[in-house]
Amino acid sequence: FGTEFAGQDASTLLATLTIGQLILSTAGPVGLLLVMCGREQYAARAITGGAIINIVLNSILIPVMGSKGAALATASSTIALALVLVYFSITLLKINPSIIVKSI
Repeated sequence: FGTEFAGQDASTLLATLTIGQLILSTAGPVGLLLVMCGREQYAARAITGGAIINIVLNSILIPVMGSKGAALATASSTIALALVLVYFSITLLKINPSIIVKSI
């Protein structure tokens, strides 16, 4: 992939992505919970919104920050997805599977 790829500090990128996944995991199985309770349209909306946020942030951050911007955009959109899924679970199902969010 070239010298630019080989020179990247992969540990920083991995740590950034890990933070996003860690926060998503603290939300619990909210996406599956919505689908199992017949609210799959809300799960699909949240996932679509997360993808749109990821695309927009990538288009802004990659030209400025390169691969660090891509990692930051992906972690940010993953966190946004987790928050929206938890919100839907609490408001629609009255179930809070998250270990972080106490109430909305």
